[in-house]
Amino acid sequence: MRYVSHPLKHGMAGLFSVASIAVFSLATTFCQASGVSAHSLPADEVAMAAPMAQGQPALLHPLSASDAARIRAAFANQSTGNFDGADALLGQLKENSLTGTVLAERCIHAAYACSTPMLESWLAQYPDRPAAPMMRAMLALRSNSDGPVGGHRISGAAISATDAQTLYTQGQDRVVLDRALAASAFREASGRVAFYAGLSAWRLGEVQQSQQLFAWAASADKGARDLRSAASWWASRAAERAGNTKDALRWLVQSARCKDCFYGVIARRALSKNESRNDAAVLTIADVNVVAARPAGHRALALLQVGRTDLAEAELHDDWADADNTNERQSIGLVAHAVENAGGTLYAAASRAGSSKLVPGHALDLPQRFTPSGGFVVDPALIYAIVSIESRFQPTVTSKSGAIGLMQLMPCTAANFAGGRPEDLNNPSVNLLIGQRYLMALARDRHINNHLIRLLASYAVGHTQVAHWKASEQSTNEPLAFLEAIPKPTVRHWIETVLLHSWMYSEKLNRRPATLDSLALGEKAKLPLEAETSLQ
Repeated sequence: MRYVSHPLKHGMAGLFSVASIAVFSLATTFCQASGVSAHSLPADEVAMAAPMAQGQPALLHPLSASDAARIRAAFANQSTGNFDGADALLGQLKENSLTGTVLAERCIHAAYACSTPMLESWLAQYPDRPAAPMMRAMLALRSNSDGPVGGHRISGAAISATDAQTLYTQGQDRVVLDRALAASAFREASGRVAFYAGLSAWRLGEVQQSQQLFAWAASADKGARDLRSAASWWASRAAERAGNTKDALRWLVQSARCKDCFYGVIARRALSKNESRNDAAVLTIADVNVVAARPAGHRALALLQVGRTDLAEAELHDDWADADNTNERQSIGLVAHAVENAGGTLYAAASRAGSSKLVPGHALDLPQRFTPSGGFVVDPALIYAIVSIESRFQPTVTSKSGAIGLMQLMPCTAANFAGGRPEDLNNPSVNLLIGQRYLMALARDRHINNHLIRLLASYAVGHTQVAHWKASEQSTNEPLAFLEAIPKPTVRHWIETVLLHSWMYSEKLNRRPATLDSLALGEKAKLPLEAETSLQ
């Protein structure tokens, strides 16, 4: 069966002329620029449907083949820094619904200096697109030299990214914030100064200022992808606390684009939780038509057609929040869910066989399903995650410090929790039993209070060290605030990796990722128990 797309509604979010954004210097005629050419891609054809998973209706291809080829080539040229080639391709489009999306991607590109007039022009054309908060942050970063939220410049020494992080972990929030604003140090290219200044403002309760700083960190010219994702997640939290639910959702979408980053995984889960669906509902062609009739839905389907699943998901999430009634939201949610489940293989680069859906592009082996004596009490996904990092499933490995076996336990730990001999720790069942008991004892400790991130930090560096960190921790209700306040980067990385591995093992073992669900909802993650995560 052949389906035809519904026309776009007119207005700022719909079609626009290339001339109206002349500040971007778009070419009006095609020129043979170096880079990817649209001529090497398919010729014009009637918009056809794309297959989804078995039993689901097809999704529409709203673009002609020639326009789809030009958009693909424009994205490809921009990814290699060939912006003139992309301009030439955009100038040849017959249907311009994705031009604003391509230009937003350009401004976010680290190699492209998007000027103030360019940003102003884009925001005038597309104020309600998913990239709008990022573009506004970039505009503010380039035009506001007086500091966040129209504040006054503060005299005094500026601050380096390293010093900002160190002072933040020491709880010197006011010092970090004041020095970040001094001489506009928050504008530092990596975004790290703005990020730690944002965290400091958050702990000081200055929510509006923290949101602005996180936004700047997320849009920093040379920001690492994981820091951009983290800053976007915190910007979402700040926007939510400030009551700006629309921007909160858009920043969450930006964070989720880094699909294998720690914060990106949490953001994707939060989006799926946010868009609650009727589990009994089944995607039909009527749902696809509802989505296609909406401007954002049209763009989403067009982006799927050109292989940009990440941007399509952003449009669908954004449109879900804009929908006027429950039926529209259900249709958008069903399409978004289908895209999320199938996009990695149907529209984007093929994933590895067995790749995780929670952490796309990654897969973990489970060489042998070791079991503790007496069975699991703690969620096996967490146990296996610790084992995968500590010993790589080698039962008899011993570290230089004397830690033994699968969970790398010290002999004194065995003595305290089982009265066992050191050689018993080479027995996988004994090692897991004692390790499991140790985790449960840590959860009950008054300094940890069943706070999983504190618990994992204690497992990594010892209870005394974490008790000291907790004593200097500023009061906050944000579950991940303690993670960011840990002064040792290696410990933070270890905790993030354990959690990511545990979520992937949850998938492999068909268990509920309870800790991911808690963090996605902004709640404290607790030590997950076997009985609580079982889906049986």
